[in-house]
Amino acid sequence: MTVLSRFLGSFKTRPKNQEEQLADLAQLPMPSLTEIALADASVARRLAAVARLDYGSALIALAFEGRMTDIQQASRQRLAMLLDNGSITLEQLLQDGVEPMAQLAVVGFCEQDGWFERLLNANFDETLFYQIALEAVSAQARQSAVERIQDEALLNQLLKATKGKDKRVYKFVKAKCDGIRERDQRAAATQVEIVQLCQRIEALSKRPVDRFFATQRAQLQARWSLLAPAADTDVTTRVGQAMLVCQQKLDAVLQQQADLAAQQAAAAKAVETQGALIQQLRQRLAHLFDCAATLAEIHSAQEHLKTCRDQWQQAVAIKTAQKADEKTFIGLDDGITFQLDQLQRHGSLQDQLAAATDDIETDPLQKDGEAARAERFELLRIRIKTADLLPDTLISEPVSAALAFVSTWQQQLTARKDAQKHQVHQITGLIRRAQSATAAGQSREALGIRRSIGQKQSELKALPSHVSKQLMQLDAALEKLLDWKDYAVEPKKQQLIEQMRALVDSSENPEALAIKIIRLQDEWKSLSKGAQDQAQWDTFHHLSQTAYQPCKLFFEQQAQVRRENLDRRVAMVAQLQQYVSSQDWDTEDARPFEARAVEAVFAAAVREWRECVTGGTKPESVCAERL
Repeated sequence: MTVLSRFLGSFKTRPKNQEEQLADLAQLPMPSLTEIALADASVARRLAAVARLDYGSALIALAFEGRMTDIQQASRQRLAMLLDNGSITLEQLLQDGVEPMAQLAVVGFCEQDGWFERLLNANFDETLFYQIALEAVSAQARQSAVERIQDEALLNQLLKATKGKDKRVYKFVKAKCDGIRERDQRAAATQVEIVQLCQRIEALSKRPVDRFFATQRAQLQARWSLLAPAADTDVTTRVGQAMLVCQQKLDAVLQQQADLAAQQAAAAKAVETQGALIQQLRQRLAHLFDCAATLAEIHSAQEHLKTCRDQWQQAVAIKTAQKADEKTFIGLDDGITFQLDQLQRHGSLQDQLAAATDDIETDPLQKDGEAARAERFELLRIRIKTADLLPDTLISEPVSAALAFVSTWQQQLTARKDAQKHQVHQITGLIRRAQSATAAGQSREALGIRRSIGQKQSELKALPSHVSKQLMQLDAALEKLLDWKDYAVEPKKQQLIEQMRALVDSSENPEALAIKIIRLQDEWKSLSKGAQDQAQWDTFHHLSQTAYQPCKLFFEQQAQVRRENLDRRVAMVAQLQQYVSSQDWDTEDARPFEARAVEAVFAAAVREWRECVTGGTKPESVCAERL
């Protein structure tokens, strides 16, 4: 050993403490750090080395191989730190063989938010989500995993697996299962509604269009737009075809309405044309009453009438005229045609009116006679009758003058006709009276009435045929009555007078005599339905009263007896009432009842009552009425 060695030996190196050793790690290269992290005897040095390791297979092995130790947890924390600072990514971990479940253990240590969501979003395997929901340490992680599970069978399996073990996840899974069932139910209900809506749309397409059709189609279309995304291709095709049919029907109705509107417009125009033509014809007719009878006027009116007829036929072909308008047009057409004929035959209305006025002012003896005047008046009356087709505003002064002239003439004719009718009415009344007198056999009155009829008949030129027939029947009946009086009634009445004369001073029983007198009076009455001779009637009546005198005395005596008997009976009733009242039978002070005495009183009253006979019938009243 050299001196230097001995000198240096006296200065031996002091061993470093743990803090110094950990501080020296910062100066070591990465392989040395890796070796320390993998196999160093000091756990503290290994943990410190792990905290400085770069990403690599060694760090991955330390984080996920073996059982869970502090080294493994520190390794996962180192990976989480590398994720937070952006040195590595989740995709890089997956490429290096770190499964999602292992990644979940790493991201749990990350300080930045969102790594767990990124991990879940980067995977689409619901089985992984199922495993996370069972094994993840964080309740939020388990809940997030459940949210991403959509498979109903997997959720039901998870529901069974977490029942009684993880209450929070179980409740969340159960709520999601219930939601899925409700969603499925809603989806099923939506499909049912889609089918029903399709059927309603198809039914609507088969219905005729009414006032609710368009509204119902719009409502169904709005509903279908909401349900269409959930419908299958077949239903969508059916609905599209039905909607197309509905639209075609609506288009057809709209077209019909447009056509109808056009027709209505044309019809309104035709009605307007009809009214204008009627007004034109009225003005033309009014002009024909005022114009002169020239060929130019006649030709112009004929051409205008022909044009109006053609236009009327065209308007009527579009819209049938109302009955009143058609009647008015035809009347104006006929009136104009008639006035044109009158212009050609008789000249202007003013000339014809002047001629008729001259007829009235001239002595009829110097003219053609009354018949010719009446004929000219009738022609004028017929000519101005068509003026009834004109309104008052189109009546000109010549027409008014002609109307006034005709009215005055007609009033005179009416007065004469009324006087004749009155005469005929009086004659008819006299005929009825004469017929009644003839039917009653009153020939004298009937003959007087017939003479009055003859006087009134002479004031008339001729009688109506029915009145003449009645007069002939009256004459025949009157003649028959006079013949019957002469040959039948007179002998019989004379015979009745003789029979009544024989009853005067007769000794027969008054009652039998009265009956005979009544019988003869009845026979006389039956004969008096025909002729009635006053002298014969006076004789017969005097004899009847004379023959009836004995009967009258007899019946007066009978009447006196009846009055006396009535008085006796009234007195008997009063006596009996007084007797009953005096006995006081209905009071407490009544006398002792003696039956024999009472019976004797009433028996005597009955006998006396029966003796008061009133007599038989009263033939004297009947006979007195006939006399």
